[in-house]
Amino acid sequence: GQNLSYQWKLNGGAVGYDQARYYAKNSGDYSVTIANSNGCSVSSTNKVPVTVNPAPVVGNISHSGETRFCSGQAITLSIPSNSSYTYRWNKGAVATDVLTNSISVNQPGDYSVTVTNGFGCKKASEPLTVEVVDRPAKPEIDHGIYKKDSCLGENPIKLSVKNISPDYSYKWFLNGTPISNSTYIETRNEGKYWVEARYDICSSDTSELDIILKKTLPKPEIIFRGPTVWL
Repeated sequence: GQNLSYQWKLNGGAVGYDQARYYAKNSGDYSVTIANSNGCSVSSTNKVPVTVNPAPVVGNISHSGETRFCSGQAITLSIPSNSSYTYRWNKGAVATDVLTNSISVNQPGDYSVTVTNGFGCKKASEPLTVEVVDRPAKPEIDHGIYKKDSCLGENPIKLSVKNISPDYSYKWFLNGTPISNSTYIETRNEGKYWVEARYDICSSDTSELDIILKKTLPKPEIIFRGPTVWL
């Protein structure tokens, strides 16, 4: 029932708080002296040697490109290499089989790396979030009335996107030059046309069409003489 006080010591020097339990964070020999309310004190019969091994140094993960990219692409995540460390990469809470200081990723998720030094001490990096945006599907071109080597009639050729998605935007090109952001175009010109779909930051594969027309006659002009009204 006595009120006891505690003085913890590290290598003979006073450390810690007045508690019966002390959490050691430094290497050395630990002992404790206990005193009661009558002023009597006693030191522990033994000293406990504690060795605190250093933890590995783990910096932030660096990345070879943007951490938000389109499906089909990949980036490399890495931390500086240390020959005395071993590594294991994690995707979320699941450990991967990658045991080097870098990893190539093409899937979304929170990536971290656990580093172990020669003393067996482990430390994990802060996670890095990777986001992958799905690329839109390749659009198909409706040729309309166009047929290869046909003659250009009175009406222009209309090219349009088949199976239009309301989530996508579209861009048309003629010989590499953007010409329209609509779902269709009308043209009277030969050349290489292609269209791509776009969603968020990602573009689809392109659909292409070469328009080749037969050489046509110039439009005739009617020449008349005399009045255009007569009895």
